[in-house]
Amino acid sequence: MACSQGLRPIALLALRSVSGLRQTLGLLSWALHSRQLYQEHLRLAKSVAIPAAAAIQNARLYECAQIYGTELEKRTADLQEAQTALQRFQTRRPS
Repeated sequence: MACSQGLRPIALLALRSVSGLRQTLGLLSWALHSRQLYQEHLRLAKSVAIPAAAAIQNARLYECAQIYGTELEKRTADLQEAQTALQRFQTRRPS
């Protein structure tokens, strides 16, 4: 699509996680009308790639937190139900 508009890709930057794992989260492609690649273009692309990677990683962490939160609520409800059943059993049991 970029080539049909007269754009030429000049860089593919790996979007890396900001944590110690250094996972690749995606790719950022950068294109210009010009055939010249300047250091300023690379600097700008890198300055966009860093917050983009952080945003992707934050979204993934948020999704994990939502999943863990839901699972924790379910397990807590299961434990409360088991505790209630145990209390009912103990009160009905003859001494």
